[in-house]
Amino acid sequence: PSELVQTGALGLLFLSSALSVSAVLTLRTCLATAPHSLCTHASFAWSRNPICVSSVGLALSLSALLPSVVSAVGTVWLALHLGRQVGGPEERRLAEAFGESWRSYAEEVPAVGSRESLAISA
Repeated sequence: PSELVQTGALGLLFLSSALSVSAVLTLRTCLATAPHSLCTHASFAWSRNPICVSSVGLALSLSALLPSVVSAVGTVWLALHLGRQVGGPEERRLAEAFGESWRSYAEEVPAVGSRESLAISA
């Protein structure tokens, strides 16, 4: 890869790693302090799925640093798979568990990578 691609990929790798660590620590804190509450602060305030976003960012950066058909297909597969899992069963489970709190949160915070966020309006 060119120097520009390498620099961009390393930047994305760093940002994705930081987001992943931040999201995991935030989630652990939420579970420890309020285990039956919806976690809506820190990285969860701008994405309902920061762990998924960071996973795709990590895969994308590694695919750019180590380009191959397998890494490109794997990254696309990961993004689609996570979008399907998060956009379906996970969000339904959270809606059932948290009711109106979830609906309010879901209206304000995008589900980056879910079917909803990838939908193209006509």
